[in-house]
Amino acid sequence: MPVKNLYIKNMVCDRCISTVKSILTGMGIRIVDIRLGEAVVEDGEFSLARLDMQLKEVGFELIKDQNVRLTE
Repeated sequence: MPVKNLYIKNMVCDRCISTVKSILTGMGIRIVDIRLGEAVVEDGEFSLARLDMQLKEVGFELIKDQNVRLTE
């Protein structure tokens, strides 16, 4: 199955990885790899808007713009 890279702002520690992992699995998103600032997931049927909303609730945010990603 194809994969998708999700870039996530404000991930700074192992606890952040654990929190993001919990959100992704809670939404039924299959994780291939996860590290600070990035999650590689199986590209399937899930709402990026809903994911972004859940991430924002705990202080994270999806990075959608490549220029912002480079800065982060």
